[in-house]
Amino acid sequence: MSQTPFLELTKDNCGNESLAALFFPGESGQLHTVCEAQFAPKINNVRYEASVYLVRYDKEAWDAFTSSSEFTSLPAPLQARIRAETEKAAESNAGGYMIKLYTSVRWGERTNETAWVEGVITDETIR
Repeated sequence: MSQTPFLELTKDNCGNESLAALFFPGESGQLHTVCEAQFAPKINNVRYEASVYLVRYDKEAWDAFTSSSEFTSLPAPLQARIRAETEKAAESNAGGYMIKLYTSVRWGERTNETAWVEGVITDETIR
């Protein structure tokens, strides 16, 4: 069985009903609207674009992510932060237990207007 090394979620995924239903359960009649409200809200006439990246915590996944077009579209400071994490991921055996999460948010017309947060999702068995 092939595993996906990383997953990118954006407003473009809102058309995928099974994926939208996974993240927005109970919104069956309004999946697309609810999904877009989360990934591409408009607040005070400013459009925000959120992207969520889920990366398995192992060398194969990290190599696939850092060589992808999704990675090159990220702002330089976030790319540098992810590259710094690459060595830790390569040395780790946590790929079966951890997923790294990055969320970037862009706003306005300038692509350099970006902020991000990061975190880790872990398997309950490693508590």
